[in-house]
Amino acid sequence: MAGGWDAQAACRGLNPRLFEPGPVSNASIAQAERARAVCARCPVQRLCLDDALATEKRDAAADRVGIRGGLDGRERYALQRGHRLPRRPLPIPDDGRDHGIRRTFRQGCRCFACCAAETSKEPRPPREPAACGTKAAYRRHVRNGHVIDELCAEAKERRFRPLLVSVPEVRPDCGTRSGYEWHTGHHEDPCTACTTAVLAVDWYVRERSAA
Repeated sequence: MAGGWDAQAACRGLNPRLFEPGPVSNASIAQAERARAVCARCPVQRLCLDDALATEKRDAAADRVGIRGGLDGRERYALQRGHRLPRRPLPIPDDGRDHGIRRTFRQGCRCFACCAAETSKEPRPPREPAACGTKAAYRRHVRNGHVIDELCAEAKERRFRPLLVSVPEVRPDCGTRSGYEWHTGHHEDPCTACTTAVLAVDWYVRERSAA
């Protein structure tokens, strides 16, 4: 320490290892709290913190170790960068529950083991594309401009069968729902514009229903 202020430090004469807790555990959390209690009653706490920030100015969060000025390395890094101070780890409570699993985290436990289990969960695998012969596969073909196979065409007919009930007497413009009804009513393959129009209407109705 520099500047002579360390002669007034409350930690003077104490074991320096008290201010260097190891990896996160119940014991290290309790040790860190004891170290912070010493810092809280120290008359030069602010000077100690300023000295640590100046010394570690170019260090990453992982390279800042120990408790100095009442803050650990992650807290000093966030303070120097103007970020919100991170949540301090909580010990594993002795409440009879299984800790270190996501289910206990969802039940409200925020101990360090349950938080680690929640943040380390693997992302969901990508969804497999829908098999041909389904409505989803038909919509994928139309969206990607693929050739629509027979199974997906049958799935589309099952989906839009109510549209075959009434057929307009005068052929409407393509790119409309009425144009799709004209194609299907006259046993024609709908053009891309009419199929896209019907899918767009169907999507709009689903979105409005969900809202």
